[in-house]
Formats: sequence, C-alpha cells, structure tokens
Amino acid sequence: YVYLITAWYTRGGGILSQILANNGRLSLSGYMGAAMTYAFIFHAYGFGWYTRFAAIGQLVIALVIYTMFSIFSHFWLKHFQFGPLEWIYRRISYGHPLLK
Repeated sequence: YVYLITAWYTRGGGILSQILANNGRLSLSGYMGAAMTYAFIFHAYGFGWYTRFAAIGQLVIALVIYTMFSIFSHFWLKHFQFGPLEWIYRRISYGHPLLK
C-alpha cells in the first residue's frame, strides 16, 4: 500500500517526489545515520526507550527522525553533490585516496 500511495502522489513530479529523490541520493548516509540514531534512542547503551514507549510512540519517533533526515538531505544537496558516506564509498570504489 505504501508503494501504491507513493507512486500515485509522485507521478506528477511534486514535492513528495523531490523529497524521496533527495533521500535516495543520500541513501547510504541516511541508512547508517538512522541505524545509529535508532540504536542510541532505543537500545540500553543509549536512552533505552524501547520499553518506555508503546508501538505508536516508537512510530512517531521514527517518523520525526525520518522527517529530520529529509530536511537535512534537502539542505545538504543544495551544497554538495553526494552525501558524506556516498562520497567516501565512491572514493574507495574508484581507487582514489581519501586524503591528498
């Protein structure tokens, strides 16, 4: 259902399409950033909020973090062509040194 709703809303190339495109361009940075953030928020070595919130509370936290990442990706891509982890990955993949 999520795919169908997203496909329906993005067929005109609107704002949702642009947001998802930006998040896709920063997919590695977003994935790793979200994993570290969620681990810190919900795991015992961080805040340990896994048992503190019901499922709906956890969903709200996840949606807030995803929205924050979407805003971050918009501003990041105004200044840079790639995300920070995407840049490192490309440098390593193409055999270029990280530091000159």
